[in-house]
Amino acid sequence: MPIESKFLTDVLSSELDVEAKVKKIIAEHEADTAGLKLNRDEILQEKGEIEKKLKAFNEQENGYKEQIKTLSEQIKKAGSEETKAFYEAEKARLIEEHDKLKIALETERDQYRDEAIQFYKTNEFEKAVKDLKVQIRPEVQEDLRDLFYTRNQFDRKVIDGIPRFLNKEARTVQDALGAYLETDAGKFYLANGNTGGGASGAKSTQVPGGKTMKRADFESLSPDEQNKVVTVDKVSIVD
Repeated sequence: MPIESKFLTDVLSSELDVEAKVKKIIAEHEADTAGLKLNRDEILQEKGEIEKKLKAFNEQENGYKEQIKTLSEQIKKAGSEETKAFYEAEKARLIEEHDKLKIALETERDQYRDEAIQFYKTNEFEKAVKDLKVQIRPEVQEDLRDLFYTRNQFDRKVIDGIPRFLNKEARTVQDALGAYLETDAGKFYLANGNTGGGASGAKSTQVPGGKTMKRADFESLSPDEQNKVVTVDKVSIVD
């Protein structure tokens, strides 16, 4: 996560000497970076656990189908209504348990995917800023990231066995961010108007807030209007 502007304001306005201020800011940055590494490890561990559960569930699928088939045959052969009702209840219970487990596993998988994508978005954005060698004004870095991913939709794809975070034009976060920072709207986020050294791709996220706007309406706005919608009005962009 980027260092919050309040933290920087407090540090920079304190009576500490310059060296002490720098050390405090670096320590906060290292704590954030360590958190990102921890999140990455947690995400990978969670991925492995979910894959094991789904594999076990799929391996039991044939057994489940066989049980349903057996109960269906017993229902047909039932000699009395009571026996038939018993097997029908067993079949219904089995189906309900199977469907509940399936929904729970799919929900867990989807939650993992959301967390993983959020991690990749944050991580790729910060790597892009570093590789572009640009200085983003700390107080607006989070706003820039939100705006950037609102305007650019990305997916994690595997190219020649290598995972990449690419948009629909196959551009990286670094490509797309670099191009945006060279525009007048993008330069607003740069310290001293520094455009840094390069370009490279992107993905999309919603901006937190109560209001919403359709993506088509958002894309029809000028860059300055888009910037205001996301950073000032805190409007969420929806498809």
